[in-house]
Amino acid sequence: MLVNLEMRKEIKENQKHLHETLELQPGEAHLFLNGLPVDLDFHDSFSLLLL
Repeated sequence: MLVNLEMRKEIKENQKHLHETLELQPGEAHLFLNGLPVDLDFHDSFSLLLL
């Protein structure tokens, strides 16, 4: 499946922005609830209900 150039450009810009602001590399994932970072190594899906 081909991805058009506009979509590729937008993805690259988003990756650049996330790397500059949050130091996220492409392929990494982070979870934020109401702007607060959630450590996925510490919390599971059930403990998120207690936050």
